[in-house]
Amino acid sequence: MPSVTSRLPFIYVAAAIGLSLGVYGCSGSRPSSIFGSTAMESEAEAAQAVAEESSPAEQPGPWITTDSGLRYRILRKSTGRHPQSDDTVMIHYHGWLDDGSVFDTTYKKNLPATFPLNAVVPGFGEGLLYVGEGGMIELEIPGRLGYGFKGSPPKIPSNATLHFRIELLAIR
Repeated sequence: MPSVTSRLPFIYVAAAIGLSLGVYGCSGSRPSSIFGSTAMESEAEAAQAVAEESSPAEQPGPWITTDSGLRYRILRKSTGRHPQSDDTVMIHYHGWLDDGSVFDTTYKKNLPATFPLNAVVPGFGEGLLYVGEGGMIELEIPGRLGYGFKGSPPKIPSNATLHFRIELLAIR
């Protein structure tokens, strides 16, 4: 029987194919969320998951607003390598709207996502450029850097601000 390590490339490829189908959709329609639908039960559950991953000694950094209007803050510093816009990354993430409703997460299944940064909404791809491998970042993505006027019904309304907590596990 092959070891888990020898099967990892297959798992990453399978995940990337699944994400591509989820991101782009077989029919060419927009997805209901950025990476598929695995909604967490509550914001409290997500906060618990993030708290378990963060060092208790760390305090979130200040909110920074970029020229594009993206807001971010570092939740866990890292000296690891930062991704480039054409890299593929492996992450854990939790996404919610202003009203606290969760539209997507990897924490519930405890299965990280792997995908190319150039295959996501612009604010998500830009935000990951500010965190290194092993770090964690929180993003506030204005509607124009997310799904814009069209939204991504039924979970993401028109011009919705998207919120994410993201752990950058690896750059591929």
